[in-house]
Amino acid sequence: MSGTFECVSSMDLQSLMNKIGITFLPAGDDPTDDPNKLDEELEKRFMDWRSKEAEGKKGIQIDLTSDIEVRLAPAKKKSHEEEQSVLNLFRDQVEQSGMSDVSFYPNFKPGPLLGKAKFGKNLTTILNSSEKTRILLAAFNIPDPDKHDTDWKKHLNKHRREHDLVVVFGALAHLLLIEVKGGKRPGNYEAQFRCFKDYMQRCHKGFLNNVTFLPVLARHCNAALAQLCDQYQFDIPSEVEDLASKSPFPLWWTKVIFPLMSDQQKDVQSADVNPLLKRMLLTSSLVLTSLPQTFSQVTPYSHLIILSKNQWQLFAARPSFAVIEGEPTTGKSMALELGLALLGEDQSCRILISLKEEGHVQNVLRKSFFNDSGIDFKCYENIVDIPLETFSNDSIIAIDDFPAEDLLKPGVGAKLMAIKKNSKHFWIVLKGSTNSCEKDSTSLGSSFVKFQGNME
Repeated sequence: MSGTFECVSSMDLQSLMNKIGITFLPAGDDPTDDPNKLDEELEKRFMDWRSKEAEGKKGIQIDLTSDIEVRLAPAKKKSHEEEQSVLNLFRDQVEQSGMSDVSFYPNFKPGPLLGKAKFGKNLTTILNSSEKTRILLAAFNIPDPDKHDTDWKKHLNKHRREHDLVVVFGALAHLLLIEVKGGKRPGNYEAQFRCFKDYMQRCHKGFLNNVTFLPVLARHCNAALAQLCDQYQFDIPSEVEDLASKSPFPLWWTKVIFPLMSDQQKDVQSADVNPLLKRMLLTSSLVLTSLPQTFSQVTPYSHLIILSKNQWQLFAARPSFAVIEGEPTTGKSMALELGLALLGEDQSCRILISLKEEGHVQNVLRKSFFNDSGIDFKCYENIVDIPLETFSNDSIIAIDDFPAEDLLKPGVGAKLMAIKKNSKHFWIVLKGSTNSCEKDSTSLGSSFVKFQGNME
């Protein structure tokens, strides 16, 4: 399974624009069917991530990781910690080895993310024929479903499996897939290896020339596989098991990666792998949905959207309770509307609340758009006026323009906690800022999210 990729095709997002009528939505601009605009936006997002990783992370080019802290359920906490420990092994070794042009894609999941709310289902209307559905699936190089598989969204999602860690060694022309299996048995790791390689070969023709694929299994030492060569497995660090470890990570690195670093025949420049890194960033950040045009009078249809760095980090973490702060034009309100589209289940109750004046142009547009959309849009003058009986435990609740200075006013904190208790996801965008925003937010038990930079 390891070795070179045999690519057969590539994604064709342009066909979505000129054959189906889906438009691309650049940040701060009107929808367009110009594919050059998509390339320009991707270049901006790529530079955003590169500038972020250039700060204090020697040798790392892209590190597609969310900085947002979330509280994990006990069932997920252990596996998350194991995956994080494996990621840190690679990060530390890259720095110690003085390597360059290394990129990390933890929890890599190909896009597009699909809107679940009714207002995100305009595709159902657009895809009014089997031919258009076939064009959409073909754009992402997904095989046609059989005649009994009538739900194209489920069919598309079958081919969007998440993988624990992808590492691109640019200067070595190697791409590694690391699956972390911390249980007593390693599970069906071979199927995950095949699924990932199949995806790359279906979607990235022309971006994987001369790149070597190496799948690796990270498992506990007591789950080592005799049928798997040492090149393809190493031990997850464990204080209990390290003394008995026969395949520790440093030994695996010395046997597998170090010889590649010594191979003087490789002469790969960072520019040679940048197109692949951009392509992987695109597939991880792509959203297909519809949302109100708060910065345009254009009638909303279904759009392709590339998440900004701030938005990507928020959706990668998906905190159950988040307070979002940031300057205007950083994409905060758009993140709320995308949250209503992407979070929860199809049947979830979705509520958007604005604390801005009801007659504000943004709220006028929202009120018109959310009519008969499956999104309950309301305006209130004050947070304490919001009735709790309208919420359920499955609710997705978003509040926009919440005055930052009101976070710890008498009665406000208790109201926010009550809303959180009656919801599955509860996200708040602050209006303004105070010196104690982060402290005030975390004291309420929320994840504090700082949107920085400019989306435009």
